[in-house]
Order: sequence, then structure tokens, then C-alpha cells
Amino acid sequence: HACTLDVVYIPAENELVRQARVAGMKAMNGGDMLVAQAAAAFMRWTGLGDPSEIMRAAVMPLLAAETTGP
Repeated sequence: HACTLDVVYIPAENELVRQARVAGMKAMNGGDMLVAQAAAAFMRWTGLGDPSEIMRAAVMPLLAAETTGP
């Protein structure tokens, strides 16, 4: 099964992601990658547990707001 993963997270659906979805592929933007990289860096630098869910809850609304405007 083919899928498309894009590193761009603003806008949430750019032309690459849109065309992949139209072609029937699973497609994701870079929002989850952004969170995963930030969480990995946080754990490495602090030695604390995985903050992925907290980071995702904090950042996804901000990314959505950037796509739609204030």
C-alpha cells in the first residue's frame, strides 16, 4: 500500500498531500513528525518521559490556526 508523508505542516493539506489523497493513498503532513522530533529532543536533553501527547495537544491547534488564519 502506497502512502505519502510530507514534512510540511503549514498548510495542513498542500498540493502533494491533496493529490495523494485524491489518488487513494493515505497521506499525512509533517505535524506528527514535528511532534516526534521535539519529543525525542526533549527526552534526550532532560532525561524525562515521553511528552508526545502533551506536545501534540498543544501544537496541533496552533498549526490548524495557522492554516485558517486568526
